Amino acid sequence: MARCTKEEALQTRARVLEAARTVFRERGVSRTTLEDIAKAAGVTRGAVYWHFANKGDVLQAMFDEVSIPLIDRLDDTLLLDPHTDALGRVRNFLLQLIGSIQRDERLLAIMEICEFKCEFVQERAADLEEWRLHINDLQGKLTSTYEIAQREGSLRPDLSPALAAWDTQCFLAGLIRLWLLAPASLAALGTPEALIEQHIALRKRCATELTPSSAGAVTVGPAERG
Repeated sequence: MARCTKEEALQTRARVLEAARTVFRERGVSRTTLEDIAKAAGVTRGAVYWHFANKGDVLQAMFDEVSIPLIDRLDDTLLLDPHTDALGRVRNFLLQLIGSIQRDERLLAIMEICEFKCEFVQERAADLEEWRLHINDLQGKLTSTYEIAQREGSLRPDLSPALAAWDTQCFLAGLIRLWLLAPASLAALGTPEALIEQHIALRKRCATELTPSSAGAVTVGPAERG
């Protein structure tokens, strides 16, 4: 058999990953074999083994294919934008993240696999620890941004920056999970962008909370006390 070129090898690898996304999504990771992936890709099992030592390698390559570009695009640049107020930075960060998911079917498929079709045990247990580190890192960045909002006077006085940051992380995780589970039901409540706008609006200090005689002191309205 003729030796394949580098370009052909890359094309085969891409076909294997595309087939793996489809099969993992349909059957779940634990019920899928490399032979299943090879059959779906229209290649031999040997061709799969040429690129991947095991199913875990396939899964990791899928993650890397979308997560690294996503992190490169997002990172924390929007949370550090000096030309935007702090709450606007959080808003733009959430909108860009959701927009990236909406525009990338591969990313959406892999998020569904991660959430509902994959067990993070044994060799995949390390992924959970990596995600915890990412959560803690994002928590620090969001907290810092909300601290700026607090100094700017735009953050509700009954929200601490750390609490606001955790609230945003919980909102984002829930939004993505519900989007994957029941997109039609979520759409009935409004687009993800509309929900993000509402999330940010609920963080804002109302103009009526400040009085001319308060000299910067904050008055909490009855609605917020409830």
